[in-house]
Amino acid sequence: MQEILQHFHREHVAMQRLINQFDQEVESMRNDRLDPDYHFLLEMVRTFNGIPHHHHYQAEQKLHYALRLSMPEITPLLERLEERHAEQTQLGHELEHLLDAACGGHLVPRQKLLMLIEDFIAHLNAHITDEESEIIANAEQWLPESGWVELRVV
Repeated sequence: MQEILQHFHREHVAMQRLINQFDQEVESMRNDRLDPDYHFLLEMVRTFNGIPHHHHYQAEQKLHYALRLSMPEITPLLERLEERHAEQTQLGHELEHLLDAACGGHLVPRQKLLMLIEDFIAHLNAHITDEESEIIANAEQWLPESGWVELRVV
């Protein structure tokens, strides 16, 4: 069971590094009012949109399902986290669309783009914080040993 939780933690650490790199690239847009490398930002957003959905969220769904079975009382917590995943996905797709337009030479309102980037970064950071403090910190106590067997495929 520890190995599964450590796996999630390592993925969060890797994602945090990407978020920090993304945030640094946006810094020039915030302070100097310079244009960042929109193509680079677009590729990073595509990474944020792609990696979690193809692997991380699917693995989390398995963990959430097992937790629901063993601790039904935490279902509201899990639903809140899953709602945030949906919000993050929506923000990610909207941001990808705007960055794609900027890369294609279309005029994109700078302030709208910056606000969307800030919201997206905030959601990514909140996701990691919530998963670490609410799920990873407690899952070992919430899920009996038998519940970890099916999760070993993570």
